[in-house]
Amino acid sequence: MVFFFQILCVLGLVAAGFFARRRGLLSAHGTNDLAHVALSIVYPALIFVSILELSFADLRANLTLPLLVMAIAMTGFGLGLLAVRFLGRVPPETSRAFLFHCLINNYSFLPLPLVLFRYGDSGVALLVFSSVGYELLLWSLGVMLFSRA
Repeated sequence: MVFFFQILCVLGLVAAGFFARRRGLLSAHGTNDLAHVALSIVYPALIFVSILELSFADLRANLTLPLLVMAIAMTGFGLGLLAVRFLGRVPPETSRAFLFHCLINNYSFLPLPLVLFRYGDSGVALLVFSSVGYELLLWSLGVMLFSRA
């Protein structure tokens, strides 16, 4: 029940931002500034503090996390390949963009507050550690999709 309340709190913050923007209390420039502060200061600080919670033994014990994330991303990519083949004549540029979107998922920002509320700093550290596998795919397969001529 506590976790459900924590999810409601996150959704409440999202709703507050939505209504602040709709009512003109927050401008587009202000929204960009808040996003910049969150991405440039708050998020890196949270990652740094969370990583300090883990030891090398913790990382070794959870080596399957990056592999699991890679498997999830590759499942999306594989389903995308099947969809492209099923759809028939799709321009190569369109199919590459579609496959990239099938490969990517919200592996960090969406689960971050939920993991933080549920598992604390050590959970955030493991979430960041699990994203290593995803980053490898993003910067190899993802880049390959857009660099092919």
